[in-house]
Amino acid sequence: MLGLTGAGVLKVAAPVALGLWTFQHVGRIIARMKVVGDAKKAQAGKDAGKKDGKAGVTAKEEGAKPVTGIPPVDAFLAVITPFFDALLDSAAGNAIFMTIMSVAAPGMAFFAFEGLREGATTLHFAFPVLALLSQILGISVIIPLLWIPLYLLTVPITTGSALSAGAVASVAVGLALGQLPTAFMTSKPPSKLRTAAIQWFQISVALAWIPFAMTPFTHAFDHSIGQLPFDLTPESAFFFALGTALIGVHGMVTSKFVFDRVSGAKSLASRLWTVRSFEAVKNETEGLVCHFMFVDTVVLVVALTYVVGMKGGPEYAAYVLGLVPLIGPGAALSFAFGYLAR
Repeated sequence: MLGLTGAGVLKVAAPVALGLWTFQHVGRIIARMKVVGDAKKAQAGKDAGKKDGKAGVTAKEEGAKPVTGIPPVDAFLAVITPFFDALLDSAAGNAIFMTIMSVAAPGMAFFAFEGLREGATTLHFAFPVLALLSQILGISVIIPLLWIPLYLLTVPITTGSALSAGAVASVAVGLALGQLPTAFMTSKPPSKLRTAAIQWFQISVALAWIPFAMTPFTHAFDHSIGQLPFDLTPESAFFFALGTALIGVHGMVTSKFVFDRVSGAKSLASRLWTVRSFEAVKNETEGLVCHFMFVDTVVLVVALTYVVGMKGGPEYAAYVLGLVPLIGPGAALSFAFGYLAR
């Protein structure tokens, strides 16, 4: 492992700096979202007052019903639910959400696998804590600021010690359960089911760790899976299968570009190009939400590509960047992790 040597600190400094920058930038976005939201509420109050013939009297807002009965948790859910509603109600937001989920999947799997290696107990038990923090502070903040440094400082940078089929199966099951709510989050129009899915998604990624913890009891899988083709390890087979599936996700997003061009609609590409800029969207809630997730996605791709470079060398990082335009960032990262796990 790198340890607290000069080289180790230097290699950790880059992702930490990226995480701190992201934290500062998303804080700026959130502050601006509050300003825009307050302005909209004030205007809505004025409009309601005029309609009732009582100009200047604001409408009384209906408070959000408590979900858990725990004030801090309910306060967080009251903020995050409309955030995702605004994101998922736009074409650009949907595309960004699908993309970031495709990037997060191989990233979370990688850290889960590394935590199951011998001597990586700290990384293993940190998974649910860091996953929950990722939902609260943003995955693009926590992965470079905490998760990557913890990995670099505690886990040997090696491609050896292949995991058992049972361990890989436990991670696959856990991640599938953790991502299950997202299947209902993209449903339209907004509904109670989508609201419940958004709320469950905030903790499901942390609960995904529970099957990981059952790894000592999954050795039956080691013999039932049998011999894998091409002498692949179970870990590499998982990543290659995931990468193949994520090519389909990339195809769904890019097909929208083609459809917009053919139908003459405002292209998804132009909308994504707009939301990349904070200044261009600073006066609209939907634009700010999309910009937030756009930054999240770009930073996450950069951070995980850095991990690939640290584990396999700069040529693997270059391989990821070269494949991103062709098969999408999620698939590119999955294939890179798969090659490293052979």
